[in-house]
Amino acid sequence: MSAEAELHVRNGKRRGMIAPIHGDDFRIGRSSDCQLSVPDERMSRVHARISQRDSQFFIDDLGSKSGVRLNGQTITSGQLYHKDLIVLGDTEIEFRAENIERYSVAPDAPTHDDATRIAAKPPQIIKLSRDDGGYNPRSRPLGSLGVPPYVPRPDSWRISAPPALLIVGLIVMVATFVAVVVALSG
Repeated sequence: MSAEAELHVRNGKRRGMIAPIHGDDFRIGRSSDCQLSVPDERMSRVHARISQRDSQFFIDDLGSKSGVRLNGQTITSGQLYHKDLIVLGDTEIEFRAENIERYSVAPDAPTHDDATRIAAKPPQIIKLSRDDGGYNPRSRPLGSLGVPPYVPRPDSWRISAPPALLIVGLIVMVATFVAVVVALSG
């Protein structure tokens, strides 16, 4: 069975390590019994669990002292999406899905091209303050905060007003222009 997702360790003693997620119960912690064992003093022996339910991945805090941070927010449980940043203790881990569309795009989103996709995650509220550890805008790629950049669809350029209304509007504009020209010349 091949893994549908992987964890990429971004810092610390295991930096660069890639751990494929296999099975329904993937544990992360200091213990050698964990599927991803990380020597981090701030991490609990069994810190968190990643599970797969209904073709979706979830992370759960298993009662750790330092908690689980998902994309900058402390959580006890949460759904994982492609390129999510998980912080356990002092260790940063990035979740990457092999089937990116399954974990980053709503199932009913239009499939015209990448510019018109709709992100599945609700937008995150970002607080910019000095005491929250700071916000680094380069830590996540554009559109990964759950809000895709606005790109108009080709069909949005069509005029949808009834033709009679357009003709009336054009007549009003021409009459106004003529009235202004007559008033200025006379």
